Amino acid sequence: MSSNYFWVIKVLAGFLGVFGFQYGLKKIIAMAGKTKGESWRLRIAKILKPPVATLIWALFAVYVVSVCGKHFSFGFGIEYLSAVRKTAVVVCSAWLFFRWKNEIENTLLSDSSKKIDVTTVRIVGRLVTLGIGLVTFLVILQTFGINIAPLLAFGSIGAASIGFAGKDVIANFCSGIMLQITRPFVRGDQIFLPEKHIEGTIEDIGWFRTSIRDIEKRAVYFPNNYFSTMVVVNVTRMTHKRLKQTLKLPLSAIEKISDVIPRIRETISRTEAIDTRYPVHVFLKAFGDYACEVEIEAYSKITNIEIFNKFQQEILLKIQAILAEKEIPFALPTMTWTQTS
Repeated sequence: MSSNYFWVIKVLAGFLGVFGFQYGLKKIIAMAGKTKGESWRLRIAKILKPPVATLIWALFAVYVVSVCGKHFSFGFGIEYLSAVRKTAVVVCSAWLFFRWKNEIENTLLSDSSKKIDVTTVRIVGRLVTLGIGLVTFLVILQTFGINIAPLLAFGSIGAASIGFAGKDVIANFCSGIMLQITRPFVRGDQIFLPEKHIEGTIEDIGWFRTSIRDIEKRAVYFPNNYFSTMVVVNVTRMTHKRLKQTLKLPLSAIEKISDVIPRIRETISRTEAIDTRYPVHVFLKAFGDYACEVEIEAYSKITNIEIFNKFQQEILLKIQAILAEKEIPFALPTMTWTQTS
């Protein structure tokens, strides 16, 4: 009698062991949640719980099938139990790696104290996901006794054929990877494309294309391969902004202009926002048909366009005050009429 029901005792013992393990895991997570200043313990426990619990129950299910098969003497599917057991371990391990990857990715994206490029984190995360999925699939095939060598060889031929047919897609994908490595621009940078006469802000760098929001607030999409062959000006990374103006003053005030030029140069040089490591040019450039041209050129440490425009306005008003003090007006174009008989 006892031998007939011995398999039931085995199943109940296995069930109690699995239940006890799961109960203990819940207690560990609860204790980690109550510990102050050790939130990493709770996070690790939560990452481990679903894959580990699923693996234990899967192994228990395989164990029950094995015990019942021996007792009731049925052999259908028993030869695959070892492969199923190994597959459960592989799948749960891959699941655990996925959860670790997602936790690291979310931690990096949520950390506002560090300047993390969102696009780079997402691209790396996708590549890791693809790699884990591919390796898991190949290991499962090998576990069930399928020779993956012909599959890899066929995959290589197929990949070559697909690569030849979809060379533009592959070129865009590889260019997207290079954009993440070389980082000529990142999300949020303002860029200018001289060949296309487009200026805008980078919104996203995807697998195959990059989206830009231009100054008209229109969405513009470029294939990633475009940026490997064309000139890209990164406006955000400029270190200085050039102040350049040309004043047209009357020819009759040429004697006063020679006294005004040093004052304008001194006024600009003393401005805090001007970088005096670079020359401040204020010179009489040329004599025109109706005016003499005074060229002003300097480099400002201000790169924000709105702040720079306000700064440039202040400089121009100071220059106008200097000219007004010397009673020098701005020249106006004249027109000569010639009467013929």
